Amino acid sequence: MSDQPLEHQDSSSYILVPPFDGPEQIPLKLPSKDLLKYVLSTVPEGSILDLSDDVLVDMKKDPIIGYGAFSDVYKRSIKIRGKTVNVAIKQFRLHLQDSDAVRIFAKEIRVVSRLDHPNVLRPFGYVAQEDSRYYIVSEWMQKGSVRQCMTQQTFSTGELFAMSLGIAKGLAYLHSAGAVHGDLKADNVLVSDDGTPMLTDFGSARMKESMTSKGYYSTETFRASIRWTPYEFFHHDDDKSFSPNAETDIWAFGMTILELITGKFPYDHIRSDSGVVTQIVKGKYPHTPVMEESDANAGLKRFLWSLCLRCWHLEPQQRPSMEDIVKEILGYGIDPSKT
Repeated sequence: MSDQPLEHQDSSSYILVPPFDGPEQIPLKLPSKDLLKYVLSTVPEGSILDLSDDVLVDMKKDPIIGYGAFSDVYKRSIKIRGKTVNVAIKQFRLHLQDSDAVRIFAKEIRVVSRLDHPNVLRPFGYVAQEDSRYYIVSEWMQKGSVRQCMTQQTFSTGELFAMSLGIAKGLAYLHSAGAVHGDLKADNVLVSDDGTPMLTDFGSARMKESMTSKGYYSTETFRASIRWTPYEFFHHDDDKSFSPNAETDIWAFGMTILELITGKFPYDHIRSDSGVVTQIVKGKYPHTPVMEESDANAGLKRFLWSLCLRCWHLEPQQRPSMEDIVKEILGYGIDPSKT
């Protein structure tokens, strides 16, 4: 493929495509309508299916059954390769004619097509509708999210350990692949039929080399996830953009583990988002959870709480890596094969 920009009459529809094969490759400019085709030409053949002819989402008839900071989710039964399956259809809350929306969707397609890990939910298809709306299609998880499971049951010690380890492994895998999640919390971890936690909702995931100078985070973006927002978001140079990275994921991982420990949202004792922001700006952590000795999970919860505190170090570079966190959890002494 040529490394020269393509010519197009409407220069306003050009958007910058980040390099796919390394920093030495010169980025290309493409018309918005050609971007998805270009992206899909770079992913492994058959790694993600074009389901545009199989799925038609009618927003007036199909109810929204879930939502994230960047998307809405619908449920549908469709036929894939001759088999009827229940699927979750995620629509970005952005319009494809917006070049930023095209870029976000294209990046997600590229990232998820290369993922392969038992603790990461990999979508198997996408939908492109003529009304300029794009969707990601994934397997439907009947048990729902970790957050939903916590409202229906109390995890045993083995289940709490397996959930914590699985989430850590999934995030460590993303980081090893050069990707970040950007919106990790219990609501964005689904649970398979056999109880395996699977990271999902990569509305803000992107490869490190694909981060743009414009940045991705904004106050509006964080409104739905403010309780998982890292300290440094409120202390970076206002003249510079703020992009998610491994360290911000690790902060959110600590908050997600706190959810597992308590069954509650981070900073549960504070009702307003503005009050939570005040605490984060001051560098104050959530309250130490009450762990009664009569609780069979007390020992594991104390261990996980100490891990949370390290994930919330106010100096991002002082936080443990996800690889080290996985090793520490494995070293706690519970055999994962018996959980």
